[in-house]
Amino acid sequence: MTIEKYRDQLPRLVPKVITMSFLSSRFVLLTRLVLFFLLALLLVLFGTAVAAGVDKAAARRSIAVAVAGPWQPELEAYGRVVALRDLTIQAPFPAHVKRVLAETGQRVKKGEVLAALDAPALLRLLARVGAARRQLVLARKGLEALIRRRNQALATTDQVLQGKAGLNRAEAEVRAAWAALDGAVIGFSGGLSGDLGRGYGKTVDHRQVIKGLEAGRLKALARRLGLVRAPFDAFVSARRVSSGETVSSGAPLFVLEDISRVYIDVGIAEKDLDRLPRARAFVDTGVGEISMRATDSMALLDPATGLRIRRYLADNPNFVLQDGAWVRVILRGPEREVAWVPEAAVVARGGKTYCVVAEGKVFRAVKVTVGRTVDQHVPVTKGIEPGWKVVVDGAYEFLYQDLNRLMRFEE
Repeated sequence: MTIEKYRDQLPRLVPKVITMSFLSSRFVLLTRLVLFFLLALLLVLFGTAVAAGVDKAAARRSIAVAVAGPWQPELEAYGRVVALRDLTIQAPFPAHVKRVLAETGQRVKKGEVLAALDAPALLRLLARVGAARRQLVLARKGLEALIRRRNQALATTDQVLQGKAGLNRAEAEVRAAWAALDGAVIGFSGGLSGDLGRGYGKTVDHRQVIKGLEAGRLKALARRLGLVRAPFDAFVSARRVSSGETVSSGAPLFVLEDISRVYIDVGIAEKDLDRLPRARAFVDTGVGEISMRATDSMALLDPATGLRIRRYLADNPNFVLQDGAWVRVILRGPEREVAWVPEAAVVARGGKTYCVVAEGKVFRAVKVTVGRTVDQHVPVTKGIEPGWKVVVDGAYEFLYQDLNRLMRFEE
């Protein structure tokens, strides 16, 4: 009965349902259009607000003007100290070591006594010099007597010639005696001014030896000549003997390094050599700088590091630079004019350095090349010119945002 009841009413219900469905579809469409319009309006308003906020933020940023000023390019590198020369002092004859006065690691001045040797050979060499000089005096007197006697017809010419030959032999023996003494002490007797030794590599002061021999001070002369002295300002890198030891001829006594001046081998990248061809070099000692000069114009390639090795020569006051030490080296090029900006105006992105340049309300990031910061200011050597305006406060924010209308990048 129920189905038949609704079936009878169906012809009247269908038009009403169709009418309501049509009205419902129009309402939904209208609603959607209104919502879309409101959303679009909100987006426009939000974008305007963002742009206005950015413009206001940009207006609040502090701007600095790049200032022209002098700048000296500087490069930091590292170098290894090498002693100017080293020397092994050897005993020229067998000797007994009475005293050792220098130790490994000690710094010694030129002429400073390192050890005292007691060598019978020195006594024999000095005695030979004394005997040769006495024989020379006798030969000269004998020849003078023969010449007088020949003038009085008391001696023949052959006797005079024999006297001259004897004089020549005596003179040759004196020269040989002095040479033997000089050769014995030339390798180790440094000698101070006024002492018997004139210095390493030089002969004995013959006049003082003669005075000592004439005064009969043979042993005193031997003691003075037995003093082993430093031939130059040096660093004792090794002591080979001890007090009380007996050494043979040729035995090493000390190994000295001359560090009054030193070589410094500096590793420099090839591009930096080209960038600073006329740079002056300094070594940083921690308490000051010491000027260096290149020993030659060639820089050898180190295959292990790929660096160019350039050798410099430097004075070494107070031995502050030790052989084998690594030191910081500074290379400074000629001074020139550049643009200086505050440190905060230089920012980095993607491994490159930029300054954000302000041109009215337009901002652009310009790639720059800079030097080392000095007193919170950075020298810009390439990219911007003096007088340009750069963003200081908030430069990083400008650099890392993606608003293309606000800023563009320039390489």
